Amino acid sequence: MDPTSGTVIPENFVLNTFIHFTADNIDILDESLDRKYTFHATQMTAYQRSDNRNQDPLIAVEISAAETLKVPDILQDVAPVGIIEGKTKPVFQKPVTNDLFESDNNELEVQQKAEATHQAFFVHRQECAQNPGWTSFNQNYSTTNPPQTSIGHMPIILAPAHKFDTLSIVIRRCMFVTEHFGQAYTVITIDQALYCKLMELKWKIPEFNKNLIVPLGGLQISMNFLKVIGKHMSGSGSWIESGLLGKGAAELVFSGKAYSKAMPIR
Repeated sequence: MDPTSGTVIPENFVLNTFIHFTADNIDILDESLDRKYTFHATQMTAYQRSDNRNQDPLIAVEISAAETLKVPDILQDVAPVGIIEGKTKPVFQKPVTNDLFESDNNELEVQQKAEATHQAFFVHRQECAQNPGWTSFNQNYSTTNPPQTSIGHMPIILAPAHKFDTLSIVIRRCMFVTEHFGQAYTVITIDQALYCKLMELKWKIPEFNKNLIVPLGGLQISMNFLKVIGKHMSGSGSWIESGLLGKGAAELVFSGKAYSKAMPIR
C-alpha cells in the first residue's frame, strides 16, 4: 500500500497490459425507514486480461482469528475538492465541430460486419432457443479465446460514491495504479448516476482532464437507447394491444428501466 495516497497495488497484475476500473456505490439496507443499520461505501475494482498474470494474492491469505480489523487511517482519508455540483463548464481538449454530430451515409466495413453479425445472431436465436443472449452465442460460436481476466481487489472507501470528494479519491487511486504499471491513461467505467459527477471533476481538475477517460457502462448505454426508443413510441399502444407487454411493464420498458423485458421484443 502506498502510504501517502492509500492506494493498494494489485499484486496479480503485470506490466504493459491494459487495465481498466469500475466504481460504484455499496448500499445496504438503503430503504430502511429509520435509517438504522444502513451502510454506504464506495467499491473500486480493477481488471486486466493477460496470459502472464501473477497468482491472485487472496489465495495465500490466512483467515485471522481476531474479531476486529485495524484499518489504516489513510485508506479512509477523504480530502475536500471544493466543487459545486452543476457549476463546472465543459472543457474539451480539441474544438468540437458540427461534423461530429453528422452521420456518414457510407457505412464503414466494421459497421457492416457488426450489423451482419447482429442479424446472424438474431436469425439463429429464432431457430435455436438454447442461446438466450450474446454471452451464450459467443461461447458457442466465437473463434477467439481471450485471456482470463485478473481482478484487482481494492479496498472500499467508507463514504458514498456520489460525493465529489469521494470520487476524487477514487480517480487518484486508479491513476496511481495505472502509472505504477506504465499506462498513460486511466479508464473508469461508471454508471449513469456517477457519470455526470465524474465528468465535472474531469473538466475542473487539469490533471484529470488530460489523463482520465470516463465511458458509460454497456448496460447504461443500452438503457439510454431503450429510453429514446420508448419516448419515440410512447402513446402508440402497439406493445400493449399486441399482448407483448402489460401496461405496467410497458411503462418500465418505455422509461428504459426494464432492460430484460425490452431486449427480446426490440
